[in-house]
Amino acid sequence: MRLKDHLGKLEYFCAIVEAGSLKKASEKVYIGQPQLTKVVKQLEDTLETTLLIRGPKGVSPTKVGAEFYRHCRQILEKTNEAEHSVKAHQKDVSGSVKIGTYDSIARYFFPDFLKYLRATIPNVKIHLETGRSKSIAKKLQAGELDLAVIVTDRKRSASLEMKKIYTDSFGLYQSPSMEAICGDNLIYFPFAQNDSENAMKKFGFDQSVRCDNLETVRSLTEQSVGVGLLPHRVAQESVLSRRLVPHSHPKIRKNDFDFHDIVLCHSRVVMNPEARHVLSDLERFLHIWTRA
Repeated sequence: MRLKDHLGKLEYFCAIVEAGSLKKASEKVYIGQPQLTKVVKQLEDTLETTLLIRGPKGVSPTKVGAEFYRHCRQILEKTNEAEHSVKAHQKDVSGSVKIGTYDSIARYFFPDFLKYLRATIPNVKIHLETGRSKSIAKKLQAGELDLAVIVTDRKRSASLEMKKIYTDSFGLYQSPSMEAICGDNLIYFPFAQNDSENAMKKFGFDQSVRCDNLETVRSLTEQSVGVGLLPHRVAQESVLSRRLVPHSHPKIRKNDFDFHDIVLCHSRVVMNPEARHVLSDLERFLHIWTRA
């Protein structure tokens, strides 16, 4: 059999890579672990190469596996784009929509989504604004934005309709080539964690680099400046490409880090037709992007 005969299995492979374990992937895609193991074997036999490295704590892609994952993700996104492009062109949608979000999701999610909207609803003008989640939420409540994708601490607003897309938490990461001398240097964004400065002292970091956003934290961490405090989703791309690895610390437990929800929200007031149209596509694309 050729790879084209296994296209339906690509989504399962992506789920395994993104979850980092067969068990977690199984819970997400509602397919048993034995079936997922069989999917991986079929793909590896077809491609005649090893795609995943099995370990006691889960699985990780080989170099070839990481490259195959990127191709799989592109295929799935393009397939979805083709389906909804045909449907979108059947509607005469026009107007303007203002979307607000925070820097990290603007960097990782919105480039492809904005291109999709430009191709499928060319008569709708899209205005994207980035900033800190609290600021974006206030603008949404004031009617200055139509839609927003923001981070919350699980509190809900009475004036906004909120739908959780996924839940994330923080972890410590480092460059594989980081020298031991930089191991006591914490790189962090102060608004990322409650009480970050005290956490720095608690975990025994003697020095710190305080950044204005998570993208700077990730970049400096990749350049071996120190240990970065990052959301797992922000670090994921760098981990898959082997630019970052988890940092083990004897004093740190998993529950030492805050959990946070990423939510899609809009005003409870009736939206205009073009905003409703974009909302539907935005929710669909976010779920595909975060499927793990």
